[in-house]
Amino acid sequence: MEISITGRNIKLTPELKKYAESKLSRIERFYTRIDKCDVILEEEKIRHIAEVVVHLRTTRIVAKESSLDMYASIDNASDIIKKRLRRLRGKVFSKRRKAVLTRLLGREE
Repeated sequence: MEISITGRNIKLTPELKKYAESKLSRIERFYTRIDKCDVILEEEKIRHIAEVVVHLRTTRIVAKESSLDMYASIDNASDIIKKRLRRLRGKVFSKRRKAVLTRLLGREE
């Protein structure tokens, strides 16, 4: 998975880049078919905004969070992405199970 980090109105420090990469490299455990991940870090007056866009084969998942601390914004956005990927994975597996069961039941009749 390719992770690209962009900063808007903020100087990206190596520590901030490393933190964002370490938090988002873990999301591949929840869904393995991730093509790339874009992270946009932005600062507006006192708000720190972290936007995470995960590109899958057919869809993309977006999470945007803001707080007074950039690290907290990254944490919150990555938690939302993890939650959405878990939900997507559950939907995919339930569809696969349903298809297998209908094939098996269809053959017996």
